Amino acid sequence: MIDKAMNKVFTRAARSALVAWKGDFSDDVELTNDLWVWYLESPATQKKLQDADAALQQTLVRKAALQILVKKSLADDTASGRNPYSSDNVKDALKGASNNSYLLDI
Repeated sequence: MIDKAMNKVFTRAARSALVAWKGDFSDDVELTNDLWVWYLESPATQKKLQDADAALQQTLVRKAALQILVKKSLADDTASGRNPYSSDNVKDALKGASNNSYLLDI
């Protein structure tokens, strides 16, 4: 049985992450489902979230949601032949001649 309180945390975290996300994903239901998979795959995560207070739960789940979005974005880039971390992109970033925000942040 799905825990209604945990589902509320996941839904809220998914919506919050999507607001902060500047990518192509906008489906909070899909992201909530991905969070359930993340949660159910790890007994350690389940224990950590069950032992945490509401604020910490929200923070941890939002971070997980953002990590899921990053992984999806990178998978989509790879599938479409875009590699933001190719050797040429890294060289351009080191020369200061790149507009790749990921590499510039690093």
